[in-house]
Amino acid sequence: MLVANVDSRNICIKQPLRVQENAAFVIQRSALKDKGDWLVTDLGSFNNFGHGGKVFQVEDGNILSSRRWPRRLQDRFDLEEDEYLVLSTYWKHAKYSDFSRITTVVSQKDGQELDLALVQYQYEGEEHHRSPKKNHERRSHSFRLLQAQDGQLKLK
Repeated sequence: MLVANVDSRNICIKQPLRVQENAAFVIQRSALKDKGDWLVTDLGSFNNFGHGGKVFQVEDGNILSSRRWPRRLQDRFDLEEDEYLVLSTYWKHAKYSDFSRITTVVSQKDGQELDLALVQYQYEGEEHHRSPKKNHERRSHSFRLLQAQDGQLKLK
């Protein structure tokens, strides 16, 4: 899907925000303010649960063969000219273990990632409202003010 011609009306040129249901988004990363912004979310934090990849040999838009991408660096191989690596990273929400995200990119032989990326949000079971996980380290009473005095910073 990320290698084929995708209808441009169905491609996100902004980050998807406030996702509260099972959904998938194809994102044009070059249209964002920063190419890495496609991983930023307003849904709270996610923990990385690893990745998996598959290499596809493609000719004239048809998949001729596929093989698993090794997890161990020493077992990996160079891609051929007609091969694409589809690499998915699996994430679980830090507060809601039934909510996950899968991010997918496609790379070519030279290691260059294609501009389009895929983000999927999914629930195990019923969809429900979520709120971001609060960062308890940032409570207002835990802030300490610094005061400049004689060129020195001192805790207030």
